[in-house]
Amino acid sequence: GVLAQMNTSSLLHRDSRRACVKLIKDGRVHTIGTDTHNPESRPPSMEFGKKFIERKFGKGCFEYFQRNTRAILDNADYDEII
Repeated sequence: GVLAQMNTSSLLHRDSRRACVKLIKDGRVHTIGTDTHNPESRPPSMEFGKKFIERKFGKGCFEYFQRNTRAILDNADYDEII
């Protein structure tokens, strides 16, 4: 009964990438984001994440994350997101 966000920066590192791929395959990731608090020291990696996810899981997977992100921002009910 909880939604999970994965940060695209987790895909940049081999160790965390394996775990992220498993979480996506298992349907445990509902949206993606970046961990950008400061664009100089922590630049956004969304473009890399998008390309990686589309290559590994198909374009529909990234679109699923985008729809869920929009639904969350629109204050959708949990059942509308999963």
